[in-house]
Amino acid sequence: MFKSLELEILNDFRSSLEIDIKNYNTTIKRGNNAKNSMYIILTHLENDLPYSDSLKFHFANITDTWTAGINRSVF
Repeated sequence: MFKSLELEILNDFRSSLEIDIKNYNTTIKRGNNAKNSMYIILTHLENDLPYSDSLKFHFANITDTWTAGINRSVF
């Protein structure tokens, strides 16, 4: 009985960690996208280029929230 409960808890823990890893990878990707947009905007400003519609995407991209949540249900 205790062995099956232990296995269930360990499987739940593994599933939770897999979800956390997926969320962190998504967060890292979104953070990198925002960083790239910041470089594009900075380059645009440093070179005193005129405004272009493509900058709308980059301004929106840098204001995106990219924090990952941690699944604490197993604990």
